[in-house]
Amino acid sequence: NLTYSEILQQPEILQLLVNRHVDFETGKVTIPGLSECCERIRQTKRLLLIGSGSSYNAVLASRTLLEDFMPQIIQFEFSCEYNERDCRVTSNDTCIFVSQSGETADTLLALGRCRERGGFCISITNTRGSSITRNSDFSMFTDVGVERGVASTKTFTGSLIAIILLAIAINDNDSEERREIIDGLHHLQTTLD
Repeated sequence: NLTYSEILQQPEILQLLVNRHVDFETGKVTIPGLSECCERIRQTKRLLLIGSGSSYNAVLASRTLLEDFMPQIIQFEFSCEYNERDCRVTSNDTCIFVSQSGETADTLLALGRCRERGGFCISITNTRGSSITRNSDFSMFTDVGVERGVASTKTFTGSLIAIILLAIAINDNDSEERREIIDGLHHLQTTLD
């Protein structure tokens, strides 16, 4: 059963994702290329997270952590609903688009609308070279491998972990909460096994 095997792959794959970005001795989270745009992201007033399907569910799963941890206003949007409303994005917004394939049509449309209005656009995806990454100002990759089963498993959890890592990298102020999150990520595989 493909879905079952992909569920079982999650502890190892997610720990590899975390270990690529976290130095557990210093507690520093490094995402290649982010340092060049980190200051702009920190100065924005709102973080807008947009996704569809299981990617939207990953966005929603990050809600409590982001609202407690980030200083910006946090807004969560389902891409097809968002495209039916007035965008109201400005250069004071960082827009984060989550898409497993990087080709989700509704999410890609939302990205185009946000770019037109001056939003700083970040993509989180499992697929390098996708349309969403090509149209973003910055991209982060989950690299969890191909998901062959119908149910989204490792791509969902990979997106959720990537959102958390991105938040920690952006908000790098030392705090007890930040240390607790890093410690939890250090033992992620053991916790999931």
